[in-house]
Amino acid sequence: PYYWAIATGLANTVFVSAVVIVFSSALGLVVGITRLSSNPLAAGTCRVWVEVARNSPPIVLLIFLYSLWWKVLPPVGEALNPLPGVYASMRGFVVPAVSMDVATAGLLVIALALA
Repeated sequence: PYYWAIATGLANTVFVSAVVIVFSSALGLVVGITRLSSNPLAAGTCRVWVEVARNSPPIVLLIFLYSLWWKVLPPVGEALNPLPGVYASMRGFVVPAVSMDVATAGLLVIALALA
């Protein structure tokens, strides 16, 4: 009876893990390259970032970010709107999803084939 809930939780975990791997790899690449920069401010900032992140336990970082989340983000009624359709509040982030029917997908395939 709980198989669908377990499968959904597993699928969500895999999806979030994949997204986090991609973004953290990109962030690590940018920070690593910036740390090698000849700009002293950029290199110093990245050096501090790496040393703080490397020498702190993950649970301390999570508690810090969680407490910062509640201080920085507004309540739901006053959600931030940085981009059209994107909202950020204490409850989380809302990003528009792309939905497509069969006709739209067919047109997209034809357009890509002709391009």
